[in-house]
Amino acid sequence: MLRRVFASPTSRAFLTAVVLAAAPGVAAPSDNVEGVVTSVHGGYVTLRADDGHTHRFPIGNRTRVVFQSSRDEASFPNAKIDVLAEGMRIRVNPAATAGPVLDRVHVVSVPEGARVPRVKAGVPLTPVVPAGPASQVVKARLQSIDGRRGLVHADVAGRSQAYRVSSRAALRRFEEGDLVLLTFDRDGNVSDIREASLIGRVTRVSGSRVTIDVGGSSESYVVDKKVNRRLRVGDSVSFEFEDRPGGQRVITAVR
Repeated sequence: MLRRVFASPTSRAFLTAVVLAAAPGVAAPSDNVEGVVTSVHGGYVTLRADDGHTHRFPIGNRTRVVFQSSRDEASFPNAKIDVLAEGMRIRVNPAATAGPVLDRVHVVSVPEGARVPRVKAGVPLTPVVPAGPASQVVKARLQSIDGRRGLVHADVAGRSQAYRVSSRAALRRFEEGDLVLLTFDRDGNVSDIREASLIGRVTRVSGSRVTIDVGGSSESYVVDKKVNRRLRVGDSVSFEFEDRPGGQRVITAVR
């Protein structure tokens, strides 16, 4: 008789649930699990729960990231699953899935070292370039680079902004202070980043103003006082410039 009882599908499911609930380090499917992230690798997030047990959950592009703190939410604009990092405290519901991965991850707290630094107090994290047609390009001065999360802060025409870069590998070529051209996709994320240095021939010099022929087009610039090279007509130069308030294009470096 006992064999008949435990052979039924309902009894087997009951026994399985009991074993899962009792097994160390395994969460029952209906339980919320909260703990500190110890690893994010290979499509899984691993966390250490308050009871000392370790749990590993599958994550992917369909997994949503929800921040409990508005401050943390502002530090990670347009957050995707790649913002998860060691030290964050998260909460997940293993029973809530989006296909084969977790439906969402709730970020309860973020350690100070994992938060994206702000360049200036009160600077909004809304991109200068809104969502719209692809291939919009702006010139910017890099202020900080977070290659691990694919985020940059940049000065665009005197305004500090934060942007998410589609290819984190592309950031390895740049350093803080570099002048770059940022190309944006329809979501306002940076789809391409490259140097903003130009090469041209000086055709006119008048005080601090110069005219340079770049690819057959004559452009007028103001030379910044910090540039220590005096330009002369006929010079072939590689230079950087930035847009400043009032419509001025100012040469900031000459090589």
